[in-house]
Amino acid sequence: MSRPRKFPRFLDEWREANGEGFTPLSYLNQPDAVPFAIAAQWLFSPDFAEYRGGIFRTELPQGLTEDTRRILDQWFDKFGGDVGKVERIANQLTLWDLFAATDVEPYDEELRQFARSIGRSWNALLKTEFPDRDFTVDVCDEDGSYGPQVTFSSVLIVADQSPVVVYETDSGSADTTVHGIHVDLPRTVLEHLAGRRLVDEVDLRGVLGVEGRPDFAGVQRRIAGFLVDASGRHLALTAFEQLWFKQRSFAIQLLAGLLPQLDAAGQSGRTVSVDLVDLSGRAKEEVINELQRLRDPQLSAPVSVFRYS
Repeated sequence: MSRPRKFPRFLDEWREANGEGFTPLSYLNQPDAVPFAIAAQWLFSPDFAEYRGGIFRTELPQGLTEDTRRILDQWFDKFGGDVGKVERIANQLTLWDLFAATDVEPYDEELRQFARSIGRSWNALLKTEFPDRDFTVDVCDEDGSYGPQVTFSSVLIVADQSPVVVYETDSGSADTTVHGIHVDLPRTVLEHLAGRRLVDEVDLRGVLGVEGRPDFAGVQRRIAGFLVDASGRHLALTAFEQLWFKQRSFAIQLLAGLLPQLDAAGQSGRTVSVDLVDLSGRAKEEVINELQRLRDPQLSAPVSVFRYS
């Protein structure tokens, strides 16, 4: 339960003049208040857009603009793909900047409380809209900061909670007999393995079935059918990058399904490799981040993921 908030000084003065029964909502009953209160929806209840594995607030009906995406790309490059760091910068709201057209000094203490109220709203909204993700909502209102600031970022799973463990792998290596998921397996390596008749291939460009309806169930059956009894073999998922960018929710569902299937194979003593072939740097980064964020408490041990450099 939250603590009752103190009324701001200007509201106390207004209540003294008009009556103790008046509340902050009573104060909004003024001729000029309606458009400001309506616009404040985007302050307390922003829209969100997902980009490169991160969640970003937006004030525009169309979501993130191309300019915003370019800026985010620059930050992803700067921070080595760390989603949380990019979210923390991009989602920051600075109240001094928001109210740059007015003198905010008389409202110093009130703005600190205002920032905390915004943080509470964001926290509740993020939990509602993204129940499968964890976020940290930070409110900075300390002396010496650039005014009250609010931001949020995704919470990374710590190593002992992660369903996967990621290993950096040399792209020149053709020794990919290790059990797990091989991310961005070079095509030259795949061709080498295919020459040894060790590869079954699922071309995900064929995921669209009759009349353009995605045949998701068919793809999942093919993958499950391979993983249920294969041993010492590779399952190459080609065109995974196209699926990742065009059918993101199904691609994530597919990744989540691989973890228990590979875990079951490992427990039965079978070595199986699932290969995601020829990914761009961006797709590889996002897939790794998503694998680390997935949760499956039923796994007997983290699944090995090999990232090719």
